[in-house]
Amino acid sequence: MRRAQHDGVTAPIRIGTSGWEYDDWRGRFYPTDLSRDDQLRFYAERFDTVEVNATFYRMPTDKVVAGWAAAVPVRRGRGKSGLHRAGCWLTARRGDPTESATETYRRTGMMNDER
Repeated sequence: MRRAQHDGVTAPIRIGTSGWEYDDWRGRFYPTDLSRDDQLRFYAERFDTVEVNATFYRMPTDKVVAGWAAAVPVRRGRGKSGLHRAGCWLTARRGDPTESATETYRRTGMMNDER
């Protein structure tokens, strides 16, 4: 991992993309014989963060998030990194988002649990 320094403050620089499941990456980034189920694992072995766009459109089930968490390796001293996009029910709708925010944090927080 690279580190940046500005005004005496050092911070890690994480490199990643918005998503990991793209057909046009097959043969360019992913080996042609890699299964879709192995794409996140392959990606996470090469990049240390990813934006999970699916969380904007719908709340993932615990099973889906657990599958993502199992595919992402724990990096010694750094844990796992996944950046979850806040759901549209939090960012684009009126009303009290407390319940939705709490459930989103609970589910997506599973990605960052150390194993």
